[in-house]
Amino acid sequence: MGPGIHIKRILNVFFCLLWLISPAIAAAGKDKPFYRPSPENSRSAIVPQSEAISDFKARLMLAGLLLQSKTPDNLARADAVIDKLADSQPDSRRVKLLRIRLAFLQGNRSRAIDLADDFPVSADSDPKAFQALAKLYASFGQYSKSRDICQKVLAKLDGDEKAQTLMAFADLTILWGDFYTAEEIIRQQLAKDPASESLNLKLARNLSTQQRYDEARKHLLIITKKKNSRPSVHYYEAHAEKVNIALQEGDYAKATSSADAFIEKHGFKDVILMPGARSYQLANRPEDAEALYTKAAAVGRKKAEALTGLGQVKSKRGKPREARQCWEQALAINPQASLPKILLLQAAGDSLPDYIQGLIQEKPGPDRLCDLGDVLAKLGHRELALSCYKAAFASYPDHFPCAVGLAETSAAMGLYDKSTSVLDRLRADYPESYKLALTRARVLSWSARYGDAVDAYEALFQKNPDNFVVLKEAARTAYWGKMADAGRGYYQRIYTPPVDTVLLKRLRGKAEPANDGLLESALEKLDQKADSGSAYNGYETFFHWYEKQGFQLRQRHRQTIENTRAELDYLYQIQKKASLEHQSKHLVYNRRFAPAQRRLRELVEIDAGNQEALFELAQVHCALGLCDQEKQFYEELLKIDPLHGQAAVALERQKTRSRPQIFGAYRFWREKGRGDLAQMERHRADLGIKLPVNCRHKLQVVAHRYMESPLKYADTVEASGLGLRGELVTGPYLSFYGGITRKAYDENLQMTNFSKLTGDNAAREAFRVDLDDITLGYLTAAINLDNYARFEIGYEKAEELVNPVALAQGIYYESLKARLDANLSRRFEIGAGTAYKSYSDGNHGYIYDAAAGYSFTDHPREVKGILSVEYRDTDDLHQGCTAPGGRCLTPDDFRHPYWTPQDYWKTAATLVFRHDLAENFFCGAREHFYDLRITIGTETDQNHSFEIEALWKKEISDRVGVSASAMWHRSKQWDAAALSIDMFVRF
Repeated sequence: MGPGIHIKRILNVFFCLLWLISPAIAAAGKDKPFYRPSPENSRSAIVPQSEAISDFKARLMLAGLLLQSKTPDNLARADAVIDKLADSQPDSRRVKLLRIRLAFLQGNRSRAIDLADDFPVSADSDPKAFQALAKLYASFGQYSKSRDICQKVLAKLDGDEKAQTLMAFADLTILWGDFYTAEEIIRQQLAKDPASESLNLKLARNLSTQQRYDEARKHLLIITKKKNSRPSVHYYEAHAEKVNIALQEGDYAKATSSADAFIEKHGFKDVILMPGARSYQLANRPEDAEALYTKAAAVGRKKAEALTGLGQVKSKRGKPREARQCWEQALAINPQASLPKILLLQAAGDSLPDYIQGLIQEKPGPDRLCDLGDVLAKLGHRELALSCYKAAFASYPDHFPCAVGLAETSAAMGLYDKSTSVLDRLRADYPESYKLALTRARVLSWSARYGDAVDAYEALFQKNPDNFVVLKEAARTAYWGKMADAGRGYYQRIYTPPVDTVLLKRLRGKAEPANDGLLESALEKLDQKADSGSAYNGYETFFHWYEKQGFQLRQRHRQTIENTRAELDYLYQIQKKASLEHQSKHLVYNRRFAPAQRRLRELVEIDAGNQEALFELAQVHCALGLCDQEKQFYEELLKIDPLHGQAAVALERQKTRSRPQIFGAYRFWREKGRGDLAQMERHRADLGIKLPVNCRHKLQVVAHRYMESPLKYADTVEASGLGLRGELVTGPYLSFYGGITRKAYDENLQMTNFSKLTGDNAAREAFRVDLDDITLGYLTAAINLDNYARFEIGYEKAEELVNPVALAQGIYYESLKARLDANLSRRFEIGAGTAYKSYSDGNHGYIYDAAAGYSFTDHPREVKGILSVEYRDTDDLHQGCTAPGGRCLTPDDFRHPYWTPQDYWKTAATLVFRHDLAENFFCGAREHFYDLRITIGTETDQNHSFEIEALWKKEISDRVGVSASAMWHRSKQWDAAALSIDMFVRF
C-alpha cells in the first residue's frame, strides 16, 4: 500500500480481524460489551492501557467495517451493532450517519434521505459530521443539498481547518460540474506551494474533466520531470493520469505510447494496470490488453472491472467460453454491475429490450438505472439507454446523474427541446455548474440555435478567460451558423497573443541573448516570424534550430530554453490545434473540400481525438464522393464517443446510401417554333437498378421506353432501349462518368400531310419511313482543381429529335465538350464552356457560354442572381426541299432539318431561390428542398424570352425518395415545356 499507511487504517484492519476470529467480539452486536483484557488480568494485552479505545468507539469502527463490505450478512450484523450504539448514545451524530449509510446500502434510498433530512441542523459543534452528511447526500445524487451543507460548514470555519474543508469541497464540486469553483480553490492553494505534487495532480484532473487536456499535461509534467531516486505515489499516479487523459481525448496511440513508456521504465505497477489495459484494448492490441487485465484482476481492488475488460478482450480474440466465465466471475463479485450483465445477455442472444423493460418494472433505484443507461449508451444502444434515464428521472427527478444522462442522451437522439427542458430545470438548482452550462450551449448549437449558443459560450468564457475550450466551441458554432466573421474572431482570440511572441518575450527577458551571438541570431528570426503574423511557426522553427544547434549554446542558456519550452509547450499545442482547425473550417465554409481534407489530416495527426475534425473529415470525403473513407471516420468517431448524435445518424445514412436501389423515371418534353424546325413531343419512361461498388463507384442498368410524337406531319412512333451507366471516382481529384444506350424502334414512321411541310412540292402525301436503330452514349472526365475550380471534358452522342424530318433522317450529333467552373468565394462563382457538334448529315456547330453568379443570402434560404451569355454558330444553314425539279419525294430531300443559328448571341438574367427543408444539414443527410428559377433573356434577332423552372426533391424515408421538376419557356420564336418525375427505392 506504499508509505502512506496510517495507524488508523492499521487499527481498522486489526479490529476487523479481531472480530472475525473472536466469538467474544463477534457477540458485540448483541448483548455483550466489547471485550478488552486489562493489564491486571493479562500480562499479554495486545493494546496498552494508555492506547485503549472505548467500547463505543470500537463499535463505531466495527459498524463502519461491516458497512464497507456491503454483503447482506454483514449489513445485517451492522444493523445490530448500530442498534446497540443507538441504545447507548441515541443523540450521537456518528450513529445517525451510520444509520443513514445502512439504509442506503440496503437499497432503501427514500428512508436514507428521510433520515438525512432529519439530521440535526446545527453544524457549529461538529463540522466533520456535517461533511460526512454532505458526502452521503452526494452518494444519493442530491448534490444541491451536499453543496449547501458544505457552504454552511465553510462559513463557520477558518484557518487550516477551512483550507482542508475547501479542498474536500473542491472534490465534491466535480460531481455537479462546478469545475471553475474547484479550479479556483486548487489554484489558490497551489499559489502557496507551486511544486506540490498532490495539488498539481488534482488540478490536472480538474482540467482534464473540463477537456483542457494540454493544460492538464502541463501540470503533470511538473510532477513527472522531477528526478527522484524514490518516486512518490503522486509521481506514478501522474504517469497513469497521462494515459487516462489520452483515453479521454480519444487518442489511443498516445495512450498506449504513455503506457509502454511507463511499463518499460517502472514495470507493472498497480496504478498503470487498468488504464494501460484499456488503452491496449482500444488501440487493438488484444494480447497486451489481456496480460494487463489478468494482472489487474489478481490485485483485487478493481477485480470486477478488470474481469469485465478481460472478457471483452477474450471475446474479441475468439474465446467466447472464457469471455463468459470472466463476466460471470465479475457478476459474482458485484451482482449489480451492468456491463458484464449486458455482455452476457448479448453473448447468449437474449433480448436486451425485454431485460431492460423487466428491470425498469422492478424499480431498482436511480443508481442502478443510471449505471445501466451509461453502459447502454456507451455500447451504442441509445434508445434503451434513454428508457432507463426516463424511468429514473420520472421516479427520482432530484437525482443529478440520471437527469444529466437524460439530457445528454435526448440531445444525442435529436430530442433537443426535451434536453434543454431538463437542463434548464437542473440549472435552476445548480446555476454555478460549468458542465450544465456547457452542455446547454452544445444542445443549442446542435438544434441550430446558433446565436443563442454563441451567447452561452461567451458567458462561460467571461467566467474564466483561460478556458480556450469554450472559445473553440463558440468558433465552431459560429461557422455552423454561417457566421464566419464571428468564428474567425473566436479562433483568433485563442492564439492572441501568439506563442511566437510569448516565446520571444520570455527568452529575451531571461536568456540575455546579446551576450550570445548564435542565440541572438535565432531570436531575430523568431522576431521576424512573429512580425509576419505567425501564431506558432516561429516557435517550431526556433526549436527545430535549437535541436540542431543548441549544443553550441552556454549551459545556462540551454537550461533557460528548455525550461521555457516546458512552460509554453501546452500553449503551443493549443494554438497550433486551433489554427489548423480554423484553417480547415474556413476552407470548408468556402467549399474548398480537398485542401480542407489535407488540413484536417494534419490536425488529427496531433489531435487524434478531435471529434469535430473527425466529423469534418467524414463530411469532406462525402462531398468529394469518397463515401468509403467517409464511413471510416464516422466509425472512428463513434468509437471515441458513442453518443455523438450526428455521427451515428450520418453513419446509418452512409450505409443506407450504399445500398442497391431500384429507380423509375418519367420524362416529358414538348417544343414548338422556329417555323417547323421545332415540332416535337417526347415521352420516356425508365426502370432500372443502381448497384454501388465499394460505395463510391456506381453501376446502373436501365430499360427505356420511348414515345415520340411529331406535332405535325407524322404519327407517333415507339421504341425501346437498354442502357448501361457508370460512375468511377478514382479519388478527390479525378472522376469519370459514362453511359451507353441501344435504342430500337418498334415500327416505321408514318409521314402525313407531307405537302404542307414541303409547300405543295410533295410527290406524295403519306408514306412510311424506315427508322434505324441507334447506339447513344456519353463519357465525361471531371477534374477537381483543389475545389477552387472544376474542369470537365467529355464526349456525347445524342439524337436531334426536333421535328418529323429530323426523326425520319435519324439525325444525331457527336459532341466534344469542355467546361471550367470556378468558385471565387462562398458566394461568387463564374464559369465558361465550349462545345463542338458534328452532325450526322455533315454539318458542324459551335457553342460558347459564360456565366457569373452571386448568392445574396446563405443556406438554407438562398437567393442567387446569375448573368449568362451564349454564342452559337453553325457551318451550314437549314434548307427546305432540295430535290431536283422541286418535287420532294422523301424527308431526305431536306438538308439540316434542325435549328442552325449563325453568329447568334443570347444573354439572360436568372434569379434563383432555393430553400432547404431537410431535417439535418450534413452531407449525405436525407434531402428535402425546392428550387425556383426565373429567367428573362434576349437574343440577336430580338427574340425576348421568359422561362420559369421548378424542382422539388424529398427523401420520404431512408429508402424511398421522389423528385419532380418542370420548365415552361415562352418567346416569340420558340416555346417549350418539360416535366420530370423520379422515384427510387433502396433495398
